[in-house]
Amino acid sequence: MHITLIKPAMAMPLDSFTTQSGVPPIGIAYIAGYLKSKNYNVKIIDSIGENLNNIFKIPDIDLIVTGLSFLDIISKIPKNTDIIGLSVMFSNEWPVCRKLIELIKNEFKDISIVCGGEAATADALYIMDTTPELDFLIEGEGEDKLYQLLKELEGDQNYKSVPGLIWRTDNNNYNINGNNNRILNIDDLPWPDWSDIPIENYLSSGLGQSTYNRRVMPILASRGCPYQCTFCTNLNMYGTSWYCRPAKDVIKEISYYIETYNIQHFDFCDLTIIVNKQWILEFCKELIKHNFDITWALPSGTRSEVIDEEVLTYLKNSGLERMNYAPESGSQTTLRNIKKDINLDKMNESMRIALKVKLKVKATLIFGFPDQDKEQVYSNIKYIIKLAVLGIHDVACFPFVPYPGSELHSQLHRNGKIDKSSKEYEMWLTTNIFNKVKGMKSYSQYISNKQLQLLVLGGMSLFYSLQFLIRPWRIVSVIYRLISKTPITMLENLIYQAAKSFLIAKKQRIAARNNFDN
Repeated sequence: MHITLIKPAMAMPLDSFTTQSGVPPIGIAYIAGYLKSKNYNVKIIDSIGENLNNIFKIPDIDLIVTGLSFLDIISKIPKNTDIIGLSVMFSNEWPVCRKLIELIKNEFKDISIVCGGEAATADALYIMDTTPELDFLIEGEGEDKLYQLLKELEGDQNYKSVPGLIWRTDNNNYNINGNNNRILNIDDLPWPDWSDIPIENYLSSGLGQSTYNRRVMPILASRGCPYQCTFCTNLNMYGTSWYCRPAKDVIKEISYYIETYNIQHFDFCDLTIIVNKQWILEFCKELIKHNFDITWALPSGTRSEVIDEEVLTYLKNSGLERMNYAPESGSQTTLRNIKKDINLDKMNESMRIALKVKLKVKATLIFGFPDQDKEQVYSNIKYIIKLAVLGIHDVACFPFVPYPGSELHSQLHRNGKIDKSSKEYEMWLTTNIFNKVKGMKSYSQYISNKQLQLLVLGGMSLFYSLQFLIRPWRIVSVIYRLISKTPITMLENLIYQAAKSFLIAKKQRIAARNNFDN
């Protein structure tokens, strides 16, 4: 069989603060690698990577889209393909994905369409209810489930045998198989297959999750997370099991990418990589032993249970650039409510040691959780002040976002705060993103929307003001990183984005004036 895998174009709200234009799609590369190992013919259409400079707006939707247009994507689908698969990773992009599915079905009426990924898993029933053109949806990890689906399409079409599959019936209803099995031996999975992805477009553009203007490669060392934070979609996607690859196999993959693609920096896409102290120490020691001339980062952040001075020293010596801690709140009440089972004193001590070993340190805080009252907000403010005095380099404040698939999203839906049956729900998804500047929505009865925006922006302003007041020499570092186009902190990213947007707008005005003159 021939399968076409599509990574849809990247969609972001008009006022989101990000300078990224997409990163190499590691999820779809893993799927391709697995299917090719089973001797399937695979074609990948990476809508972002094939046209990183094409930016357009979807009519009637306040989204800026980066990548191929719908018609360009459809024109690249081989006429002899047997099944078309779409990767749906982020909920805010779903309206764009849905429109693409509709157009594909109009062109390929007899070809089955399947989608998967974290956003598809998180909102599976809503997607199946509102997208009759979609034939199959795979929940959870997709490699083996998609392989089993392909075997059934070739054979008896006994879809009930495929775990985690939702499949449409003849009367436009659908059946849910459930049994979202995990892949237990992730070290047996083939490495991602990048051969059909325009990887050089990403690398030469200097795009990455944690850094800019270097040759950056995403990589995965583990899957899943053993914790149960109520704002996270992990339980829906993976459950509470955490599986890691052998450290030496990860090192081999790193070595291959350095040799093949001249990679300078690695972004680990793991939900949480530092769970097992023995594993992370072994990994760091192997990196040090190989003496790669690289840096690496953990963009998703980390907890601190096993991060002591020994671990932090090895992390620093192995090339880790900065520690992204995720306390989420300075209030133990909030932490208890969101099931973020961490010890703030232990995390603070870990931050002190990270600074001691000369790591850049960042912490993330969230405002606007359901039932978060003024006292809990005050604890956040006090914690921001404490972190500034402690000397960490960056605090990122975000509004709470009820991602579909999370426990809090389900709770808000049950309480009537989110209406998934309304026509507005899909439009709401486009704005349901943490880095949207305007229109922040508070889900706490104690905090208004305007207050939430003030807390998010004011919290970061307070931190940076105190930081530069206490340590004015850091202003020089900020200026240097901006000049060298390597922003690290939230402040630097905002300034970098503003400057980049200004230059792009200036070029567009000049081009428009030249066209008019001609």
